[in-house]
Amino acid sequence: MTNAAGTSHVNREEPIDFTEEIASAAPAFVNEPEINEAEKAIWKTQVIIPCTDTPHAFLGPISLEPETPEINSLFPCIETQPPLIFTKGPFDLSFVKSKIRTEPKTYPEYIAWLDKVQKQKGQFWKEKGIFDLIQISRYGPKYHNELIFAALHFWNPSNNSLHLKCGMLTPTLLDVAGLTSLKPTGYTFNPDVTTSQYSVNFDSPAYGLFIANNHDTKCAEVSADEHVAFLTYWLSMHVFCSRSVQVPKKFMCLASQLHEGTDICLSKLILGSLYETLNHTTNNLRDYPQTGGNLVVSGPIWLFQLWLLAIFGSKLASILPSSYTSAYSDKTTEGIGLAMFHPDGNKSSQQLFENAYETLLDCPIFTPMMAPFTTRKYGPNWFKEDFPTTSKTANKTEINAIWEAYLTPTYLSSRLTPGSPYGVYGYQPNHVARQFGMVQSKPSSLFKSISEWKIPLIEPVWKSIIQAKRTTVFEPTYFSTSFACSETFFRWWRNYYTRQSNRGNPDELLPQLTSTFHTLQNKDKKTRGTHIKEIQQFQRYYQTTYDPLHPKRTVYYAAQTLRDKVREKISETIFPPGTPNKYLYVLEKKMKLAKLPSCNLALAFRPPYPKWLLYNFKFPQNNLVTYAKCNLYQYNGELGYELSQVRIETPSIMGMIFSFAKTH
Repeated sequence: MTNAAGTSHVNREEPIDFTEEIASAAPAFVNEPEINEAEKAIWKTQVIIPCTDTPHAFLGPISLEPETPEINSLFPCIETQPPLIFTKGPFDLSFVKSKIRTEPKTYPEYIAWLDKVQKQKGQFWKEKGIFDLIQISRYGPKYHNELIFAALHFWNPSNNSLHLKCGMLTPTLLDVAGLTSLKPTGYTFNPDVTTSQYSVNFDSPAYGLFIANNHDTKCAEVSADEHVAFLTYWLSMHVFCSRSVQVPKKFMCLASQLHEGTDICLSKLILGSLYETLNHTTNNLRDYPQTGGNLVVSGPIWLFQLWLLAIFGSKLASILPSSYTSAYSDKTTEGIGLAMFHPDGNKSSQQLFENAYETLLDCPIFTPMMAPFTTRKYGPNWFKEDFPTTSKTANKTEINAIWEAYLTPTYLSSRLTPGSPYGVYGYQPNHVARQFGMVQSKPSSLFKSISEWKIPLIEPVWKSIIQAKRTTVFEPTYFSTSFACSETFFRWWRNYYTRQSNRGNPDELLPQLTSTFHTLQNKDKKTRGTHIKEIQQFQRYYQTTYDPLHPKRTVYYAAQTLRDKVREKISETIFPPGTPNKYLYVLEKKMKLAKLPSCNLALAFRPPYPKWLLYNFKFPQNNLVTYAKCNLYQYNGELGYELSQVRIETPSIMGMIFSFAKTH
């Protein structure tokens, strides 16, 4: 869930006349059955709803209630946060040609380490279902910047989907399985679970040095410590693509649980993290013309790229290098093959962007190409099994559980570390029924009001959402593949898309976007060359990025590292008798901290709080950051703000989140 600004209701004038469009599309419609009051309860909760006059099925739950202003302001999108294609700018795409610094790298040292560990642990990886996902890391994949950023202009953060002319489209758990061979079943990852202690060397967390310090080249055997170190590196570089561009300790908990064979549903964790990444990056893209600088893209954006290539690959300007021809023919899953593709080097960045934007724009009808995994040619046997399975073996229960996970609306957690942030994102397959080969009807939303969507997430709320009992009913039912929709859905979506296009026309936007590829960023000489050493020291010590535009995020990630450092120091400290709080004692007496320039707020973790936090400290006015002129790469001054402008929102959670009344 993400925070949203206030809402404004769209003017709902008289219905738009779609008579001609409906007449031309009528053969593709599947009629929704007339239902009585008793059957409405079924439609509200049933996942698979058979059609009455065809062998097809609808994917529920579907919407039966009349539209209300509150629902219309939320679904299918928050009216104050429409996809960028429905806005009039300003835009700035001058960064697109720059390399995304979190792009997974296939260093020779990593491949050598992977080969060694795979010889010992390959069978274990296959048993735990992560073997194919690890193989993707052999190829990067190389990011197609233009494709990624073009698609983000169609992304709607409020319901985690692309908004195309034909309807919604989004990565699903079926897509994750088809690309990575990860099952959608298992437990939600809980970073609070205690695991055995493993010795991993974090003295030099930079990727190359981390490999050198943890890859034992003198021994062919792979110890438990080395396996955990390898998985920590892999998760950081190749799965969650850490924004700190080094190996943070926060991934060690997940690596330890994977090493110990815990049945974690990694597919839901990655998909939840992808939704979080796409939402944050889209919002940053919206703000970029005002903030400038480098647009930092972290998280599993590689999965978004592979998914786009799986759907639109035949229309996109991408090529398979000749050196990968043999490996491509031997691929065991679609994701491994798609990871080998590179952008067409004969086209300019602007041409690649235009190609991607026009491909997504030119989707007036849903085609089988948009549901690549309704035919499951590659992958493990459980993935290729028919549904409902005709098998009488013991895997029938497993196949039904897998499809129940594919098709049932739920919430996905993106939580990777103890404490906050407690990211939760709605997974709503009924919005994209045709991606599963089912008839698209007008869907219902998991969220019924803005307040539900904006609910603040703290630990009890997170647990209640993740552990909530399902109210839907899943009954395995045979259906034949269909990419049709109902007339009700057609009218509803056309009405939405047409009204949004009146705000900003996607068909006329491309020239405006491409004209910004060569925008020159203004650089203020006053913001150069100050506090460079302090900022570099801060980033090295806290293993995170110093980002003045997002001080809450900077403080939070720094707090994660500081907490780990304090805990390590506690174990080797001799405390005076009667020490009331070992944590604060070590923090104040034993730690040599690299401070956030001009701000000690990074030290606050949990009560009792340091005395300085209780007083209204004033920073000199000349230390305050000037908004819209500062960013990580252009501004190296002090990050200062007054405590009078700060309030503590979650005082009981380690690594507190701070809310700023205004940005300086």
